Amino acid sequence: MTLLRLNPRASGEFQVVSLETGRVLQEGQTLSCCHCQRTWAVRPGSGRQRGWCLRCNAPTCGGPACLTCLPWERQMEIMERRAGLRRAVTE
Repeated sequence: MTLLRLNPRASGEFQVVSLETGRVLQEGQTLSCCHCQRTWAVRPGSGRQRGWCLRCNAPTCGGPACLTCLPWERQMEIMERRAGLRRAVTE
């Protein structure tokens, strides 16, 4: 990768390739929010306000719903439990 500074916490990488020429137009790294799983391209100095959850020790997207710590895995457990309760009630 030709980036000057690589982020060791990057969630992934992306490339934008021209369909006509096959040339790489843009490449970079991505991060994912530990609370909502939103993914964004890392752009240092863009001015976009992001966050960091001290409890999860991971990046957050900076969205209002992600200001309180509720990790993605915990959210999925809550949803699965609700679905199980619904199934038990309807059977």
